[in-house]
Amino acid sequence: MDRKKAIALSFSVPVAWGFSYPLMKIGMDSMNATSIVALRCIIAFVVCLLLFHKHALRINRDLMVRAAIIGAIMATELTCMCLGSSLTSASTAGFLQSLTVVIVPFANAALLRRAPERKVLVGTAIVTCGMLLLSGADFTSLNPGAIIMLLSAFIYASHIIVAKRFVEEVDPLALGVWQLGFGGLFSGIAACVFGGFTLPSTPSEIVVVVALALICSAYG
Repeated sequence: MDRKKAIALSFSVPVAWGFSYPLMKIGMDSMNATSIVALRCIIAFVVCLLLFHKHALRINRDLMVRAAIIGAIMATELTCMCLGSSLTSASTAGFLQSLTVVIVPFANAALLRRAPERKVLVGTAIVTCGMLLLSGADFTSLNPGAIIMLLSAFIYASHIIVAKRFVEEVDPLALGVWQLGFGGLFSGIAACVFGGFTLPSTPSEIVVVVALALICSAYG
């Protein structure tokens, strides 16, 4: 894949993810967060496995260990997103989650033990202001949902950093498929242990789960 296609795909993923915040708020009306994440990941995993089986079925220990690690991180991140989105406005949730783009360069600099470049500092300041203006997020009063979404942003940043390292070591497409499988497995276990596994009970909830799975997870 050439650089232009990679950039185009990278740009389209946040667009797909943007739909997830209002969708999760609807789903949380009667389903618990871990059940939504489990169904979202399992459906996405099955679809991706069918589409990319030639890559995904070339499994080995290194691939599965790495997929399990980032699958666990992803499941935790998505669960926080569900909980946070249900407790605060979609605009505030979207802004706080988007802070990942600010956190990643600073976290990366800390890991490399070197200060961020000046252009990174200026760029992140401009991007943060732009995202705040575009989202219309309201911080007149902090609530538990905002705090959970901020936590989700940090977890997502760690997911990006770890995944960046892993895709250089194993087949990135297979890794992406299997992380969905492990994410669904871990979320399903958590749902059974903590709150009981719940299924969508209305047509709108079914649409929400399928949209989250196909648009926000499988495509993403």
